[in-house]
Order: sequence, then C-alpha cells, then structure tokens
Amino acid sequence: MANHTPSSFTSQLHWILFLTSLFLINFLARVLFSPLLPAIEKELGIGHAAAGSLFMYLSSGYFVALLGSSFLSARIPHRLVLAGSAIVTGIILLLSTACNGLGSLRFIALMIGLSCGLYLPSAIAILTDLVEEKHWGKALAIHELAPNLAFTLAPLIAAVMLPHFSWRIVLATPGIFSIAFGLLFLIFGSGGYFRGQVPQLENCRILVIRRAFWITVFLFTLGIASTMGLFNMLPAYLVSHFGMAYDSANTLVSLSRGLTVFTVFLGGWATDRIGASRTLIIVLGITGTITMALGMVPRSSLTLVKTLVFLQPALAVSFFPAGFAILARIAPADSRNITVAMTISVAFLIGGGVVPYAIGLCGDTGHFDFGISIVGLFIASGAIVTPFLNLAQKHGQAT
Repeated sequence: MANHTPSSFTSQLHWILFLTSLFLINFLARVLFSPLLPAIEKELGIGHAAAGSLFMYLSSGYFVALLGSSFLSARIPHRLVLAGSAIVTGIILLLSTACNGLGSLRFIALMIGLSCGLYLPSAIAILTDLVEEKHWGKALAIHELAPNLAFTLAPLIAAVMLPHFSWRIVLATPGIFSIAFGLLFLIFGSGGYFRGQVPQLENCRILVIRRAFWITVFLFTLGIASTMGLFNMLPAYLVSHFGMAYDSANTLVSLSRGLTVFTVFLGGWATDRIGASRTLIIVLGITGTITMALGMVPRSSLTLVKTLVFLQPALAVSFFPAGFAILARIAPADSRNITVAMTISVAFLIGGGVVPYAIGLCGDTGHFDFGISIVGLFIASGAIVTPFLNLAQKHGQAT
C-alpha cells in the first residue's frame, strides 16, 4: 500500500511532468510503426494486412505484460518496475536495427509490447498516490499529454528522418532516450516505493463479476480504437486510398495531433466539472460520427478529408482523463494496478491490435474506407453504453 498522504497538486507537479516524459517515450516506441508502415510495406513487399499484423504482435505482448505486471509489482516496488520497463524498451528498440524481414520485425514488435506494457499500471498507481483525488483529473490530463505528443512527434520524426535514414534507424532512435530517462527516474525519481497487491484469484473474481468493470473495459476499447487503433493505419489509408505521398501523409497526421496537446486538458476540465460519464458520452458520440465521416469521404475531396483528420483526434483524446478517473474509482489504491492491468490489457489487445488489423484486411480487399466507417460506428456506440455504467454503479456494481 501507499506509505504517505497524497500531497498538493503544485508540490508534485515536477514529478507528474517527469512521469509524463517517461510515458512519452514509452508511447513513442509503440506508435512509431504507424508512420513507418508505408516504407516497411514497400521494402519488405508486404500488404496492408501483413503490415497491420505488427500491431497484433505488439498488442499481444502488451496484453501479456499488463496482466503479468501485477505479479511483478507485488514483489518489487512500482518505481523499479517503471525504470526497468524504460531501460528494457530502449534496449529492444536499439536491437531493431538488426531486423531483416517480417518475422524478425514481428518479434521486435512483440518484445516492445512486453516491455512497454509494464509501465502503465505502476505509473497510474504512483500518480494517483502522489496527489489528492480531487486533483486526479488535472494530473491525469497532464500525463495524457504524452500520448498526444507522441502522436504528433511520430509522423514528424518519420517525415524528417526517412529521406536520410532507414526506417530501422528511425525506429531505434527513441531507444537511447528510453534508457537515459529510465536511469534518471531510478536514481532521482520520487514516489513508487510501495508494492502492488498480489492478483489473487479471489480479487480478480470480485472484479470480473462487476458489470461496471466490463463496461469500463468496453469503453476503453473504444477510446484506444479511436486514437491508437485509427492512428496506426491512417498514414497507410491516406497513401493507399487518397494517393498522398509518404511525407505529405505523415506531415498531415503529425499536424493534426498538435491540437490534442490542448484539447486533452478540455477532457480533464470536463471530467472535474461535469463528471466523467457525461464527458464520455459527448466525446465518444462526436468522435465516432467524425470517424464514420472520414471513411465516407470521396477520393477527390482532399480538403474535406484533411479537415476530418484534424477534427477526429482533437475530440478523441478527451476520452482518457475521464476514462482513467472512472478506472481509478473501481478499486482501492493498493489494488488499482490490478484493475488498470486487466482493463487496459483487454482494451489494448482489441482496440490497438484487432482494430488496425481488421482495417488492414479491408484495405487489402479494396475497402479501406468501409473499414474506417465501421470503426467509427463501433466508437459511437459508446455514447449509448456509457449510461449503463452509471446504472451499474448505482446498484453497487463498483466501489
């Protein structure tokens, strides 16, 4: 369990920012495949589905690591899990320079998923222990800057580096920073001196029989599908379906994520102001509608597709401050890492793995646009499902 009383928001702001930096590198390691996908497809001579399978391997590793992270953090402090995740991720990224085919690249993707998956449960446990509950919305919104910055930086890094370096070098570059920041946190980082709760069968059983838990898993699947799932295949969609050049597609996707650095705070503000459930209804409903429209745009309407590419992520990222606020309330602090691990593992496997692979399959059959539209309908369904979360909580299905 945590061994101190949570501090004020401002007194812990510098450590929140440090955790955010670690999360940025962690997330960048997972999303760099996306802007590199067209170059990988061309060099290795593979189709969209084969390229999309990389995300299945990555999400499978992430799934296993998230489930196993609770066993690890029950034996060693969360801070060691966090630092170890960063250092091992960096080593794996550096090893990616030796990839010479689809098989070795799939192995690297699997290992990246395994190493990165250890981060989030320990990070959320540390973050929500450092600050008071009334400030969780703001703290989680800052932490969620990392994915949004990663979504912005990944295509930009690819656009700048690909004309001069192999995609292998681009993929390996964050590895140096991952090792450095992992060591810095290990030496200087604050918080995380406590261990997590052992995921005993009874604890897991109590969690999985709660209706609120499975509704939360479904909602996080939609949140991940609307951000990472779509992002993973968006450059390939723009290049293949609309005939855009690699650098133009990556630049567009990068610029579109610039707004998310600001709109994620809107999600945090809305969570504290109108409540997490109401925020999710609005965000998922609008995001799903925009995603459906993105799949229905005629090939000749480049101006419209560019507009939708900008609007979609701006709303989608507002999901996570509200989502994590709900997730943090499902279980007490000492078992919160278990709840995060079980929820995110399933949601990421489907939203970050199955969804992009399914889009890739549609792309191979010449129906890239149909795949995008179906994903949009899937996301929009969250606006209907979210009220059932309130009903489950009112009937004592969540703590």
